[in-house]
Amino acid sequence: MTSNDQKTLAEVYADQGTLAIPEAELMQVQNSAAVAAQAVMDVEGVLRDLGRLDATLFYANVADSMLVQIFEKVKKEKAYKKLHYFDEAKNLRQFQTLEEFCEIKLGKSYRRLQELSQHMQALGSDLYESAERIGFRNRDYRALKALPPEDQAVVKQALESESKDEVLDILQDLAARHQSENEAARKERENLTADLEARSRLLEDKAKRLQTTEEELYKLKSLPPDANLELKLAREEEAVKALDAAYMGALAEINRFLLQVDAVLGGEGISAQTAEYAVASVQHYCECVNAALVEHGIPVDFENIVAPEWMRGAAKADLEAGRTGHEA
Repeated sequence: MTSNDQKTLAEVYADQGTLAIPEAELMQVQNSAAVAAQAVMDVEGVLRDLGRLDATLFYANVADSMLVQIFEKVKKEKAYKKLHYFDEAKNLRQFQTLEEFCEIKLGKSYRRLQELSQHMQALGSDLYESAERIGFRNRDYRALKALPPEDQAVVKQALESESKDEVLDILQDLAARHQSENEAARKERENLTADLEARSRLLEDKAKRLQTTEEELYKLKSLPPDANLELKLAREEEAVKALDAAYMGALAEINRFLLQVDAVLGGEGISAQTAEYAVASVQHYCECVNAALVEHGIPVDFENIVAPEWMRGAAKADLEAGRTGHEA
């Protein structure tokens, strides 16, 4: 090593006639350069790690796609029954169930592979990869699957942009709206069911009263024999039987009609036009019944049937107390 090699950087500058720089300042510059170089090296390491992570995620998605293809093919063809494997004791065994095959050969449970298959069927392989990249979880896939087709299309379009916040916000908003609509439909069905049950109880009560009337006629028939009286009672009995038969038939038909209306209103995928037609058919039926009653001069207080005096009193009390149906 020469004498120049043993000199500090400041001394070298001085020997060369260069403006002397304080050694402390030079050390600070050198340290800053070292820190900057280390920072660059650290960033390079992070970038390499991120690159490896992206590659890992890519191959993981490709692996999932291949697993699903194998799973669906084996499930369809039941090919697992022809395959063998070595157990822990090195004994050659034949697969007995698809679940066993999935665990041993595919490395995932049957349930997990079924979920992956459903996810890919719902989105397609490309959109599935986008969903996985932005961090879709099982609950997100379930929420997407529960949406109507037109709402699913909105989420899929957002998935193409691979904007995680946008996709999850849209999915959550649509899922909340769908749940609210389902809840409203459920309450409507419950109210209709309650109305049908109330009608059934009312009709049952009327049937009991008719039964009581029929029993009274039988009592009259048990009076001392009289030819004319017996003939009249026989006619009365036949008339009551015919009336009962017609009444029960009409009751069965109206219940069948209302149940069909309920099925239409509560059905999945029923259009608004069909639902309106169902409601209009009930209204038209009621109008026909009312017209027939008027034609035959049969007085019926519909207001008292729909809202009896006791119910109107309760409603008035609720209104005076400030209670409404929204608070129930």
